[in-house]
Amino acid sequence: MPGFWLAMILVAEFSLKLNWLPATGAKSFSASPVDAIRHALLPGIAIAAYGMAEVARQLRGALLEVLSSQYVRTLHAKGLSMSRILWQHGLKNVGVNLLTIVSLLVNRMLAATVVIEAVFAIPGLGSLIVRGAIQRDFPIVQGVVFTMVVVVIAVNLVTDLLCAAVDPRIEQ
Repeated sequence: MPGFWLAMILVAEFSLKLNWLPATGAKSFSASPVDAIRHALLPGIAIAAYGMAEVARQLRGALLEVLSSQYVRTLHAKGLSMSRILWQHGLKNVGVNLLTIVSLLVNRMLAATVVIEAVFAIPGLGSLIVRGAIQRDFPIVQGVVFTMVVVVIAVNLVTDLLCAAVDPRIEQ
């Protein structure tokens, strides 16, 4: 695993030195789609790296618990292949946990955009809240925080509804 992160750091270093990926700024997708993707790649990797690791770790732990249960041994004894048990039974039973983890990550990534936008000099809600705090423009800060709170509540509501749809044992 450390080799993966070393490779990511080297790729980022070489891409910045060779000007493959710009370190700061953002471009409009309608003006130049290729430049917009180039500008969004490094911030996207930075914000998604933690999420991918968290989902993989939590999913692995939940799957190990499910796959060591008694009914999985019974399915295996009946002759089902391990891949079929994993895809049809294992992931179905881990679905609620996975939905919860992903919704929590969406909320964390929303908060992380403040730092990502400040580091990569991207205009957006994160840079707006930082600029408002520096200039002591508290109505701007309150408005952005309120908007983020509404998004967090909406994500949690959708997650609860999806969990109820995935697992009928959960009451609405």
